[in-house]
Amino acid sequence: MRVRLDVWVCASETLGSRWPYKDLLERTQLHVAMVDLCWTGGLTEGRKIASLAETWHRPFAPHDCIGPVGFVAAVHMSFSQPNTLIQESVRAFYRGWYNELVTVLPRIENGCVYPMEGPGLGVELQPAVFKRQDLTVRRTPAVVAPEQHPTAVRYARIRGARAAGSNQVDAQAVGTAPPMPLASRSGLLCFCCSVVVSFICFCFASSAAFFSSAVIFDLACFSPPDRPSLWPAVLEW
Repeated sequence: MRVRLDVWVCASETLGSRWPYKDLLERTQLHVAMVDLCWTGGLTEGRKIASLAETWHRPFAPHDCIGPVGFVAAVHMSFSQPNTLIQESVRAFYRGWYNELVTVLPRIENGCVYPMEGPGLGVELQPAVFKRQDLTVRRTPAVVAPEQHPTAVRYARIRGARAAGSNQVDAQAVGTAPPMPLASRSGLLCFCCSVVVSFICFCFASSAAFFSSAVIFDLACFSPPDRPSLWPAVLEW
């Protein structure tokens, strides 16, 4: 289809991850890379696809229709990528049910969308969303709760000590690095030894190469008239 058409081909919001886009770009099957962040892997993967399209001198166009939060994320992505061509927006959704789910939407005037002003994505779900009878909540269980992470616990102790007016924070609150295991120390020693040996070998090889080139140069410059010059061999080498 790409060969038979004179118009640009925009593809494809239903692709997942950057690898299908790479295949299409290598085969020159698309003119515009359209990405849906909710289907393709989020903001990080969308940024990689945009950079991949830029490598092939192709523009980037984020997709809409997946929901208001996805639309807001796509607007952020559009502003952050240098090869953004256009941002899709569905008027019926933007003026309709999108407003039932989120507190604010990007401002659209005269065919242009404006960046969000709040922190993060700049949008929150409406409180009424969490009271709906048809709401389904799915959470990915965390291995360690954020407030129970060792780093968070340490900083909580530090903040508590400072709030109490103490200028001295005990070592238990700050935390100290655990002693390095014997296996780790042995591995570190082997690594340092390998670096030293590699450096010595590199110096020896560089010196040998310099000496060989110097000898060949001397033979070429001072070869007697009855012997052919070795200079071409130096150029070939």
